[in-house]
Amino acid sequence: MLTRSLPFILFPAVHPAYVQYLGKVLPSAVLGVLVIYCFKDVRFLSGSHGFPELFGVAVVALLHFWKEKILLSMAGGTIVYMFWCNWFFNKKGLISILLAVIGGLCGYVFSVFWKTNCLHSHAA
Repeated sequence: MLTRSLPFILFPAVHPAYVQYLGKVLPSAVLGVLVIYCFKDVRFLSGSHGFPELFGVAVVALLHFWKEKILLSMAGGTIVYMFWCNWFFNKKGLISILLAVIGGLCGYVFSVFWKTNCLHSHAA
């Protein structure tokens, strides 16, 4: 509890200039460090040549600029990255992707069927 309230005790309602500066600069700096960390082990001259990572980052950027929803951007980039890794660069992943798609479709069909039958049984 002390760690949550300590900044408000140390800094009054008017924040010093360096705290305001850090508030403007740190989010971009942290994002830059995370991007560098994510690409540190990518081998652009061998293996998948970084295509899954680059496509994942592109999807994150496009979804974020389009919808401005953080969770959608992260989920979309992760799905694209995993799809590229498992589908194109690992043939064993094809089975897991197909099973996930079939499971999702079965779940959707079951939920629609359940909703339709429940609504008709309660209406009668």
